[in-house]
Amino acid sequence: MSVAAQTTYHVNAVNGDDANDGRLWSKAFATLQTALDKAQSNDTIFVAAGTYYPTQPVGKMNFDLSKVKMTGRNRSFVLRAGVCLYGGFPADANDNTGMKDRDWETHATILSGDFDNNDKDDFSQMDENAYHVLIVFSANDLTIVDGFTVTGGNANGTKNGMKVDNVFVSNECGGGIYSYDFERGNELSPKLSHLIVKNNAAVKNGGGIFNYSENGEANPNISYSTILHNRAGENGGGIYNNAKRVASPELLNVTIRGNQAGLQGGGVFCLSEKLVSAPHLTNTLICGNVAHVGGGMICCSYAGNVAPILINVTVSGNKAIGEGGGFACSAGKNGKKTGISSPKFYNTIIWGNKASQGYPNLYNNGAINSNPNMHNSYIEGEPRFFTGVKISDAININPEFAAPIDASSAPTIEGDYRLNGNSPFIDRGDDLYVHFIKTDLAGEKRVYGEHVDLGAYEYQGVNLANVDEANSGNRIWASDGQVTVLINEPTTIRIYTVEGKLFRQYNDEKQGTKIITLPNGIYFISLNDKDKVKVIVY
Repeated sequence: MSVAAQTTYHVNAVNGDDANDGRLWSKAFATLQTALDKAQSNDTIFVAAGTYYPTQPVGKMNFDLSKVKMTGRNRSFVLRAGVCLYGGFPADANDNTGMKDRDWETHATILSGDFDNNDKDDFSQMDENAYHVLIVFSANDLTIVDGFTVTGGNANGTKNGMKVDNVFVSNECGGGIYSYDFERGNELSPKLSHLIVKNNAAVKNGGGIFNYSENGEANPNISYSTILHNRAGENGGGIYNNAKRVASPELLNVTIRGNQAGLQGGGVFCLSEKLVSAPHLTNTLICGNVAHVGGGMICCSYAGNVAPILINVTVSGNKAIGEGGGFACSAGKNGKKTGISSPKFYNTIIWGNKASQGYPNLYNNGAINSNPNMHNSYIEGEPRFFTGVKISDAININPEFAAPIDASSAPTIEGDYRLNGNSPFIDRGDDLYVHFIKTDLAGEKRVYGEHVDLGAYEYQGVNLANVDEANSGNRIWASDGQVTVLINEPTTIRIYTVEGKLFRQYNDEKQGTKIITLPNGIYFISLNDKDKVKVIVY
């Protein structure tokens, strides 16, 4: 049996030409659509920095709408199963440019459905936007999307709005990424990595990502990504994952922040209709999300069990209008408890969430014997699960995050959930559960002190060799575009670039907390002209 040769296509909005064959950077296509049309399963597409808009309408309208003219909003990028799509290559890429030169942060590669480039933060002025930015069918684990920002999708159309490859596509779901499979027994498992999925909307489900296996399993792998400020009218503001059988997405080093849903799962909604809902989250931050139930995340099964696993996860600052502000589990439907709900928490913090109708941090609903399993974790209001601390002292332990945001403000993208140096959760985790993890959510060492810390971030302190000289009791953290400096004495702060140039200076700062917004990058910070501390802003 012969095997088709694999081909790598190249796309460069600046230097490309669709008349080229795309097989070298010097012969790159200008539009991503051209490469997608060419690529077959096992092929690869490299995309240089720039902003790319869908250029062609896809599919055919539903028969019932056959008299309706195909509009520009039906333009989407359609990725075939088994194709690998990589962004983050420099705009000046040449024929010697390869994977080693890829940097998705420096060389932002944007897939946008905002054709007029005029979207507002309140999701207004999106009427001309694409219903879906990216569509993927029957994606197996050989289907890769890596190194992109996906933004500006607005799925506010109708059910069965169009047909693509003879498959109906709902224009009500999946504003950012629409991933679907209808074959019985198939596993829908795309690999999504180094993505920023932001500012997308859906009138029903999956504002940011919609992954639905109608007759099989839904097990996407999402890693090193940020799901930010997306909205769904019903379920899964950030991520919607639904399967007839097993629903087991794997999330590693993912930030889910500032998303909203009208019904369930502001950040994440994970449903198994028949069997088990078992998402697996590691080094993940869920914060600032809002929904009616499950403000941060909800895992549910209509007819089976619920068994999520959370390892070094932080869930904070989320809000529910009903129940389950932070994390919710439900095994049953329409009030019937049909299955067992047994979430497992390892080295995890769930704190500072709110719910108007109860269960602000953890809501767990199922048949008899439905209980959470806690291992070196802290859920606010559940002191019996936090070992080594007297119950009288453990009811309201403050994690001492760097700059948490009150859950009343949700949805919000603000807040710094790294641990301060005086956090009671430093070195309180069990190393057994992170032996396979090298870094935390910020890319720093996962085990810094004697033992792993609780939550998504490992407290790094400062350069221990110079701790007395460098800080004099001050503390420095960086995350989410901000540097936080805790000041214990009058201090002059100087911020330098990696080239050693003075970038910014603050004179005679008083005792307290100083929050500084900086562009992404590496900086060195000195306090009162003492040794510099390296920080990474991302």
